[in-house]
Amino acid sequence: MQPASLKSLFLSIALLLLLAACQQDAQTPDTDPPATDQTASNTETEAITPEPATEQGCTLTMGFDSWEPYQFEASDHIIRGIDVELVQAMASESGCTVGFVEDQWINLLPMLKNGDIDVLAGATPIAERESYAWFSIPYRAEQFELYTGTDAELPAQEFGSLLGQGFRMGLTDGYIYGEPISSAQNNDAFEEQFTYASLAEVNFTNLADGRIDGFLEDPFVTAAIIRRHGWHDQVRATGVMLSNMPVSLMFSRASVSETQLSNFNDTLAKLKLTGSDQEIFKRYLGTDR
Repeated sequence: MQPASLKSLFLSIALLLLLAACQQDAQTPDTDPPATDQTASNTETEAITPEPATEQGCTLTMGFDSWEPYQFEASDHIIRGIDVELVQAMASESGCTVGFVEDQWINLLPMLKNGDIDVLAGATPIAERESYAWFSIPYRAEQFELYTGTDAELPAQEFGSLLGQGFRMGLTDGYIYGEPISSAQNNDAFEEQFTYASLAEVNFTNLADGRIDGFLEDPFVTAAIIRRHGWHDQVRATGVMLSNMPVSLMFSRASVSETQLSNFNDTLAKLKLTGSDQEIFKRYLGTDR
């Protein structure tokens, strides 16, 4: 019995040694050891850290008050207009894209002040706006004409004389009309003769309802409103005009840097120098501006 027992013992020992070798081979990795926690952390940070923001990758948010042909939403729901195309051309040259927010002008001004929007077009530089806005170089001229009912006769051809005779005038809230209207607006004697509308179309309604005797509006805007609503028999142009006033783009100091303003001005100057701006005017107005 002893030889058989020794043989069994030797076989058991050999089997145990074989099993131990197999376990050691299974635990030996075929690849490099896993990264430490520090290495993994560094790799993850590199993957999710964005590139620093640059002015060449900016997005401008343009506020607009529907004012065809300068800025409006077309029937295809695309925002179009002279001012819109000029801002888009300027932004494109500066490496920026443009988004839009529509509201009434009187509401857009505080939005610009707070930096909720970046740019407004067709703006007149005045001291009270300079506290919260940068102004670009002038990019077009703006003109206003007096409109009355089709059968109305003007008692005078001067704004001062008209107001002196009790003429009731419709204006759009928040617009700057220049002289002599600005002085008259600050004169308490004429306060009751001005009626302010939130939209240009409201002036047409106020005229039709007899609340005003006439209103001031850009001739191209008036033509667009008449065409859009079919109001050809409601108003007539009097030929009484306010002189051309240069207007600028107005940028929020809260969201646009002075360096960006300088770049935008350089781009606007380039558009004017090459005549690209006039191509936009002609497309909408059929003439230079």
